Amino acid sequence: EKVGRFADYDFAVILPEKNKRQAQKTAEELQKNVETLFQDEPVKDKRLGISVAVVENPLDGVDSNELISIARNLLNNK
Repeated sequence: EKVGRFADYDFAVILPEKNKRQAQKTAEELQKNVETLFQDEPVKDKRLGISVAVVENPLDGVDSNELISIARNLLNNK
């Protein structure tokens, strides 16, 4: 498993041993953990959250550029 900054506010998580369903479950757990961790922050009327797109090789694309493009499209359509 690898995590890295992809752009200014974007991070990518690579889960090579998980299928799409397993990766989605991991993403949902991560979302819940982030929301729980920051729910008591003293910043009024602000919440921290994450948006997730799960893509799988080779179901959604065969190379990194294709997978990234599909993930971005999924995020933009949410």
